[in-house]
Amino acid sequence: MIIFVLLMIGVAVFFYVTGYSLSKGNTGLIEGDNLEEVEDKEGYAKAISKPFFVLGTAFLALGALSMVISDEKVLMMARITVLMIFLAGLAWVWKIKNQFKQ
Repeated sequence: MIIFVLLMIGVAVFFYVTGYSLSKGNTGLIEGDNLEEVEDKEGYAKAISKPFFVLGTAFLALGALSMVISDEKVLMMARITVLMIFLAGLAWVWKIKNQFKQ
């Protein structure tokens, strides 16, 4: 279980670092095709950073819950919840992308 916890913390750190970089307006992490369709590149990067912070928090919470809770049923529900938050985050990114399209 400790490997799962470390993996979730690592994923959370990845999302936090990426979100922080995007919130500063760094567009280097955004794929070229997505960036070419947008006029306000810095605003797009700042807007797209918010879902990354939410996703990082979800994965960090799952890692913390995995350390504290040993009941498999509760952990499975937590994993399903994080999966749903991940899918909602992807939908949020897609919505932001469509808002910033030319």
